[in-house]
Amino acid sequence: MKLSYRLWPLLLLAFTCTTVAANKIKQSQASNIQQTSAEKNNAHQELDVWLAEISSQAYQDIDQDGYHQNFTLTFDLDTRFSQQDVIVEVWIVGSTFNQQRMFTSDVIRLSDNSSLDRQQINFQLIDDYPTDYYQLELVIIDAASSHVIFTVDQHYSGQLQNLALESQRYDQQQALSIYAAQVDLVNDNNHNGYYQQLDVSFDVDSPHVSSQLIAQFYLGDVLLFTSNSFWIHGNNTTDKQFFAIELQQGISTGYYDLDIHLVDAKNHQQRHQISAIDWIVFKNLPLESQYRDNDNGSDQEIEITVEQHAGSIAWMLVGLFSLLIIRRFFVN
Repeated sequence: MKLSYRLWPLLLLAFTCTTVAANKIKQSQASNIQQTSAEKNNAHQELDVWLAEISSQAYQDIDQDGYHQNFTLTFDLDTRFSQQDVIVEVWIVGSTFNQQRMFTSDVIRLSDNSSLDRQQINFQLIDDYPTDYYQLELVIIDAASSHVIFTVDQHYSGQLQNLALESQRYDQQQALSIYAAQVDLVNDNNHNGYYQQLDVSFDVDSPHVSSQLIAQFYLGDVLLFTSNSFWIHGNNTTDKQFFAIELQQGISTGYYDLDIHLVDAKNHQQRHQISAIDWIVFKNLPLESQYRDNDNGSDQEIEITVEQHAGSIAWMLVGLFSLLIIRRFFVN
């Protein structure tokens, strides 16, 4: 079909208008893209402080279940000022409890956009954090006014989202189990109810034929001593371990929790823990060093003597204060 020569000007005009409109739309879209990019780039600039970088890393999974008891949080904050003092709070939330504050930093001095003020915080979950996926939140506070500048949560960064964590008491190598544990408190020369010696025994069972272990004894948060290596053999009771620990000096009069970490003697990986949280016999032990028990005043560095042996023979109880427990599930 031939078009009338009278229609050609109209078609040419329509094509020209369409082309102009399309070009305007493209220009508008490009302008919107540039504006959106600029808004993203300048969004933090409206604040005095903004987050330039953040990363997290979980580690220490003793029972190899995919959940970790340690994690590291690294972040870099920038400021539009040459210097700015801030405080950072780290909050955690799980499916079984409401949001909890787990860390408050000292004053952090920021220097404009320098990366030299990057912060790294190492966490170990000691408290009762059950196996779960946890969300983190950072609260950035102006140190001078105590006003919250901004917060960063899991919606802002995937580094704060769904961290597979569990506390120390849940991160246990279940290949080992504790059949029996006993603590005898010995020697109270000044009769004040605090003792200068712990006689500790425990029986570790293993489904394997044998395992070589080392025991690390913690009094409170202090590593008291590391034992010689010893062997355990299946469910055999003849491999029961005995330790006579005499606190010579450096232990103030008070109540202490005793924790024992069982470590593989070959690769030094923690295999199990006899914790005061789980074993009541290790909780709130009334202790003081021999130096104090003999009314010699204050003492400084910790000094102890330890006698270690294994066997099935009965241990003579010479203490005035004896605690005994067989298997954790008998505790109310």
